[in-house]
Amino acid sequence: MYCRSKHVALCALILSALLNFSTAEAQWPSGGNTKSAPAAKPAEPVTQKQETTKSSTQTIRKVIRSNEKSLLEEMGTSLIFSADMGLITGFPSTQLANYGTKTGLAIEGKALGSVLLDNFILDAGLGWFFYSVSGDEPVFVDGSKIFDEAGQVVTDDTGIKLSGTIIEMSPSYRIRQNYFAGPTLQIRYPSDLGYDSLIARNALGLYFGAQGGYQMFDEDLNTRFVGRIMLPINYKDWLGLMFMAGVQIGLPFSQPDNLIVQESTIKTSEKRIVEYKKKVYKFKVVRDVIKLVLDDLVVFYPEPGFPTLTTESQSFLIDLSNSLSQTENEWGNLQVDTVTKDHGQVIRDALVSAGINDKKVKVGPALGGDKESATPPVEFTFKNVKQPQKLMDAVRQAMSSMSIPETCEGGECQ
Repeated sequence: MYCRSKHVALCALILSALLNFSTAEAQWPSGGNTKSAPAAKPAEPVTQKQETTKSSTQTIRKVIRSNEKSLLEEMGTSLIFSADMGLITGFPSTQLANYGTKTGLAIEGKALGSVLLDNFILDAGLGWFFYSVSGDEPVFVDGSKIFDEAGQVVTDDTGIKLSGTIIEMSPSYRIRQNYFAGPTLQIRYPSDLGYDSLIARNALGLYFGAQGGYQMFDEDLNTRFVGRIMLPINYKDWLGLMFMAGVQIGLPFSQPDNLIVQESTIKTSEKRIVEYKKKVYKFKVVRDVIKLVLDDLVVFYPEPGFPTLTTESQSFLIDLSNSLSQTENEWGNLQVDTVTKDHGQVIRDALVSAGINDKKVKVGPALGGDKESATPPVEFTFKNVKQPQKLMDAVRQAMSSMSIPETCEGGECQ
């Protein structure tokens, strides 16, 4: 490198950086496809270090609240369509002798305009109602009650059906992000001012009550689930109760930012230094059962309760799966055993994803041990093996492609 005299200091700094980079490169093996030479004798456990990168994806649900907008700018407006159904009950006063309790069904359909300002909601609009109730009433003839032979007033189960128009106003307060509660007021026409079939139905009925519900906010559609209890406040000689439940669908014209729960996905990478012994494997053969013992071949991210394979281990299991697939007809089933069942399930899923028949692979009982270890022991047990030598040769082929030595009993591999 040619340096002018006035740039000597800068050149020296650059040369120093290059020398440091070269030294680091010589100390750390490159990732590529470089393979180490096969071991000439059974491998001895050697503690090594490898830098691994853990990638994780986290979904965060957060409420975004703008501090730059005024309350009016943050006002939300929407058109709400409501469908409600419930029970209605009328209790006669003591002045109405021989009348029984009236019970029945109530239905409502409404279109409401809704305004939301900070935590306050105001709904108002028009709708339609229908109810049908029935219960005992005295039988009248020419305006007089009829008595039976025992001197008792004759009663009959009499039904009342009524439908008409609703004007509703319902202010509410958001207790939490999605929950709200408040009073509700309805004006109904026509109304019979009681549950007596003889009362003229040409008056205004006033209903007052309370409601509460859960609302899901979205940019395109709002959904509410509402429950209400109401009673008429201008009925004569009757106490009425209505229990209603319904679903409301809202079409927002404007939606405050602080109502929309936004989901964002954050991907993070964290480098960790994993200590492990030099990778080796060995076979244990008993009749038609072959056990493949892997020593530090499957590496998990070193985080307790986080059984996730490293990229290197996923690649290794794919190579192993490809070799096993060639001899799939030579063995019956495969059992994966490791420190916990969760760790075993991750390994099984990787093998199945790489092509092994999922019906032939299962997870065995936990071996126990250090659950926080990045390299727990892993055992593959092949059962009903027809040709043991052919199966072991297939495994050796996968291991040799990654320069992983075999450790054998007595120092010799047969």
